[in-house]
Amino acid sequence: MKHFELITEDELFEINIALYLAEQSNFVSTEQLISIFNFPEKRLRKIVNTLQKDLIDFNEGEQVITVIRNKGVFFDVCLNDDLKRFIAFLLNKNRTITLLSEIIFGRVTSISDYSSQFFIGESTIKRQLSDLRIFLKRYNLEISRGSYEIVGEEKQIQLFLYLFFWRITRGVVWPFDSIDENQMKLDVNNLISQLNVKNITEIDKRRLMFYLAINKIRISQSRTQLKNNTIDRENLGLQLNLEIAEDSRAKYEDVELYYQFFQSIGFTGDSNHDIKDSEATIATNKFMQFFEEKFFLIPSEHRKEVETWLFYCHSFSKQFVNFGCDINGYDYSEYINKYCKNLNIKLIEFIRLLKKETNLPLFEEEQYLSTHYMMIFAKFDKLPIYEKKIRIVLESGLPFFARDFVINQIKSYLGKKYNIELIDARFLDGNEKVDMALVTIPIKEISKKYEKAQLITINRDLSLNDLKKIEMKILSLKHA
Repeated sequence: MKHFELITEDELFEINIALYLAEQSNFVSTEQLISIFNFPEKRLRKIVNTLQKDLIDFNEGEQVITVIRNKGVFFDVCLNDDLKRFIAFLLNKNRTITLLSEIIFGRVTSISDYSSQFFIGESTIKRQLSDLRIFLKRYNLEISRGSYEIVGEEKQIQLFLYLFFWRITRGVVWPFDSIDENQMKLDVNNLISQLNVKNITEIDKRRLMFYLAINKIRISQSRTQLKNNTIDRENLGLQLNLEIAEDSRAKYEDVELYYQFFQSIGFTGDSNHDIKDSEATIATNKFMQFFEEKFFLIPSEHRKEVETWLFYCHSFSKQFVNFGCDINGYDYSEYINKYCKNLNIKLIEFIRLLKKETNLPLFEEEQYLSTHYMMIFAKFDKLPIYEKKIRIVLESGLPFFARDFVINQIKSYLGKKYNIELIDARFLDGNEKVDMALVTIPIKEISKKYEKAQLITINRDLSLNDLKKIEMKILSLKHA
């Protein structure tokens, strides 16, 4: 979910500057920040000043950032775990996000009343509503005019609300004032025990708390109305305890919503994969039929695991539309464009083939499916093999085994993200093309030998900085 679209450019840069500073162990000069973020000095100083004030507010008056003229900016303490809380703090200060939250909780009845309550001009509120309508439209949702409610298919609304609150709080802040957090923990633990769900993490439990809290809110607002109940109660695959709802208004359609969500994230067990006529099963079988022909063989010992994963992905893409992110709301488009662009193109073609073969609408969710199919490639270390190959040679005076150790370090750090071939200069054929040469002693003869390659000087004891330099050069060559 691209929730950062709801905040201003300055707010986004404030977050990015905070993330950058948190990684530094010393003062960062204004010139460095200008170079990194490509911002005019006056505007950058304004953002840094805002960051300083926000950090003081977040830490209840405690100074955690130092700004010294002619020296730069420094985090006095590393925020570590609190950095996510701080980002959530910044996001929830944003007026557009606040407006959407108020609409979700049913606290917006008119523009004039909201304007008086929050001391915001009506024209500003109307502009924010316009931005929100554009944002929601991609998920087939709308804000009704007059009543200011989110309208659309209920399962779409609930998934959107879950992803929205999960992302703006980073999962670390409980955003539901009307629902007791500790009681919800107990409810989720009881539910997991009743369903006999195994191998569930604490973060999975936290996600369930968010989703069930949203479902409770929708029940209390009497807004859970599905038009078509296509799943028979006896075939739900799990016995949901309706006492999770605080009152007796939980209906059959609420059970179905639980089921759809649980099924899509894999909490309903493997038995559903055996439903032969389900669209998710048909899609999964067709995937397995064509995948190995187009890409690579899946080891037999992992086939069941892959099929189960695919079933959950196909269940999700059948139930929900236009959510290209994963179940945490993470959007991978930037990562894909940076590392897996060619693979993404091939997978989109593959998805269109599957759609043609099956005529199933779930294959219209190309972004979601491509992203989740990529995770299969990641599991088997196949992500980079369809990308441009970068040939790297190591020129070093190190002993043989020490050279091998350096090469293995680089492969271990970068080989899973990039299609690289590392060669010891001893075994290089003189006619072979070389994209990059790594040298421990940068003598001029090496420069002549690899005059068409990118040269990088590295330490014999490979450092993290060396690896970062190599990676930056790989990226520039990859996208050249």
